[in-house]
Amino acid sequence: FPIPATLDRRNEPFNPTSGSILRLNAEQSVPIGQGSIFMNRLRGSYSHYIPVRWLNFNDGPQALAFNAQVGTILGDVPPYEAFSLGGTNSIRGYEEGDVGSGRSYAQFTAEYRFPLFSFLGGALFFDAGSDLGSGNAVPGAPGPSRGKPGSGFGFGLGARVQTPLGPLRIDYGFSDA
Repeated sequence: FPIPATLDRRNEPFNPTSGSILRLNAEQSVPIGQGSIFMNRLRGSYSHYIPVRWLNFNDGPQALAFNAQVGTILGDVPPYEAFSLGGTNSIRGYEEGDVGSGRSYAQFTAEYRFPLFSFLGGALFFDAGSDLGSGNAVPGAPGPSRGKPGSGFGFGLGARVQTPLGPLRIDYGFSDA
């Protein structure tokens, strides 16, 4: 059973340049039958956008975007429910899950977004995250047993293409590994 709460104060949802958004989410499992799992996954994220005018490639909005995320699992933690770190929506520059997985996590992203053409934008980014030392708290310790570091950072550049279906993001990142 998911229980979400959102406070959205961004100036626009797809390409915000000012404001903030706070998201809180709790997911409660209900143990039914054999092998049932009783857990509560808690997550929170806060994004803040600051308008800037640093480059003059093209007219259009520029912004600094900051995002912080935290999460933890209370109760049972099956390995497939652990928080996975690394990849496209986590720490760019790493492959999916290559930083590790844990019962808890914290993650931070900073991004500078700027226009290149009317339909194309650029981005410079920095991501960092950690399983907060909780990799061994997952049954079988899948992260530590595979030699995953549990924390890391990535940085790089990306392109943002505006399509009729919404924005398309393409990033190329480097990791500290």
